[in-house]
Amino acid sequence: MPPERRPPLRNGENPSQNGGALGNRGKLRRGPTGPNQPAQTIGASQPGATPLALTYEFLIARAEQAALEAANAVLDNVRDRSLRSETAWREMADQVQKVARNREVAEQERVLARSLEL
Repeated sequence: MPPERRPPLRNGENPSQNGGALGNRGKLRRGPTGPNQPAQTIGASQPGATPLALTYEFLIARAEQAALEAANAVLDNVRDRSLRSETAWREMADQVQKVARNREVAEQERVLARSLEL
């Protein structure tokens, strides 16, 4: 199949008005979301693709990698960027732990409420 041909840009036309260099192919397409919808997947639409899961271990590993980059940085701006990145990864890891704790508490409350109904 030959590659898709796009019409040439007219003189003075902004590439974004004509779909840009990639046209609509480079844009993120969002699927349905909601409580009864399947999890979004990143990077693959093949069967068996796993959803993106930001685990505590992954986030801490990224924070440690950023800390190592900061320690090895020669330039101040690179060190500062890596330190900001480390802080952001650690904050996300803390948030993941907080959500997990809140889910456990909510589950315990549901179990208790169900037992009181019986």
